[in-house]
Amino acid sequence: MKLTTVLFSFSGRINRRQFWLQGILPWVGLLAICILAFVGIGLGISAAAGARASEYDVLVMLLWLPFAFFLTYVLLSIYSKRWHDLGKSGLWNFWLFIPIIGFFAHPIILLILGLKGGQTEENNYGPVPL
Repeated sequence: MKLTTVLFSFSGRINRRQFWLQGILPWVGLLAICILAFVGIGLGISAAAGARASEYDVLVMLLWLPFAFFLTYVLLSIYSKRWHDLGKSGLWNFWLFIPIIGFFAHPIILLILGLKGGQTEENNYGPVPL
């Protein structure tokens, strides 16, 4: 499966190896962007740069939000394909969007998707990934 299909399509299946290798990079990117955005605001870099804090905060949010939405989309597509490999619908991702429940469910979902072996035969979502 091509990398663009893995990252942007919600159909098909990926195995655990693909999940970890191609799914960890978006996580690292999202984490780095969050850290840079919020540490930058917290340290008051804007004061050192001579700009007002509110202007800097808006600039950081305008730069951070598109990347966060993009990486969230990529992660949801990867998670969906992994759910498909387990024989389940990608709609299981909606647990992640429920306030408070999603916060506690995400580590559990990550463990399920990353450690549980997929179905060994073809299912409704496609053939067995290589």
